[in-house]
Amino acid sequence: MKRTLATVPALLALSGALCGQTPATGAIVVGFQNMIHTVADVDKSVAFYRDAFGMEVVGNGPPKTAVENPRIQQLTNTKGAKFRNASVKVPGASFNIEFTEFTGIDRNPGVSGMRDPGNSMLNLRVRDIDAILPVLKKAGATVITTGGQVLERKNPNNNTSNRAIFLRDPDGFVMELEQFYPEQPSTAPAGSKVLTGSVAMTASDADKTAAFWKLFGVDVKLGKPGPGNPTSMALSATENATFRGNAATIPATMERWTIFEFTGIDRTPFQRRIQDPGAPAISLRVADLDQAMKVVKANRIPVVTAGGEPLKRPDGPGGNVFIRDPDGFLIELIQPAPPAQSASR
Repeated sequence: MKRTLATVPALLALSGALCGQTPATGAIVVGFQNMIHTVADVDKSVAFYRDAFGMEVVGNGPPKTAVENPRIQQLTNTKGAKFRNASVKVPGASFNIEFTEFTGIDRNPGVSGMRDPGNSMLNLRVRDIDAILPVLKKAGATVITTGGQVLERKNPNNNTSNRAIFLRDPDGFVMELEQFYPEQPSTAPAGSKVLTGSVAMTASDADKTAAFWKLFGVDVKLGKPGPGNPTSMALSATENATFRGNAATIPATMERWTIFEFTGIDRTPFQRRIQDPGAPAISLRVADLDQAMKVVKANRIPVVTAGGEPLKRPDGPGGNVFIRDPDGFLIELIQPAPPAQSASR
């Protein structure tokens, strides 16, 4: 199933959006669909993740030619843009990474750090960190971790440890590589370089972000602010910051992501239009798009899709829409077509 990102001329502030909340009734968000990266060149991004990580390309890979698609332009508010996309499977995980490329339209690339609200991160548990790191560097990845070396974290509670490092891919997206000792169970194929993956994002105010997700039925377990593990802070180059980790879980599923909050450190809000290389987003499945939009409108949540209304499927129920969270992070809410119907937009 294809996915896309969204564009707005300027970010709509969420001031007052969570006052007078209308709590979500029933399950609105029911699953994790994709992690989305807007990139400068889809071919190069696919090659990086395919060749360095051994990730399987979904379908036939990137189209050779970008095309103007009025429905994509409406969904992403990118009038006049040409569009290409492609996805790779994350071994042992329930989501894919989708790479989207917009051309023929103004683009403003951006790069963020873990401390910056609106940032996202891909965490990958790997089989052999020492073997894969040189391959990634040769392919264009750059190291973020203070000192530039793999660091070890020990857990005295269960006699385990992991070695990790933070990197940026060629488009500037943040990723963490971890290797656990002893190796943890995985559903990835035997011999896979990647054992599983997860997603994290950074918020300016975890309480406000948790209230936002509660509207959609997503549980956020708020952590306690503290100095953070010194090794972990060096990994993300956020030494001396106060850190707060918060687990977001979709009820009745095993799917979750993590919301980070860094305070006491310089932070630069990261807010990008969907066509801008470096813009992150996540795609989430909803049970009923109309119900989701009632929540969006009742709480004045910024809608990115052109006209402020979802793009409905022409062949039956379902559709999708792009919105923004309190920090401007791009979120696609998608109600897939019933199995018997076409999955095209």
